[in-house]
Amino acid sequence: MIRSKLQGWGVGLLLLASLLILLGTVTQTPILLIVGLVIQIVAVVMLAVHVGTKHSEKKDR
Repeated sequence: MIRSKLQGWGVGLLLLASLLILLGTVTQTPILLIVGLVIQIVAVVMLAVHVGTKHSEKKDR
């Protein structure tokens, strides 16, 4: 299902970010929210890079 390490790390980081944002909301701790949002941005960038490389590989064929 997960085809590359970059995609696996991206999905894992999204899950971690979701957990941190949830904990930050429940405990009302702003640092958890901020860290969760930063991790979420990094994960989305990693997944976008993965999609971009897969798209360019298909285009080169």
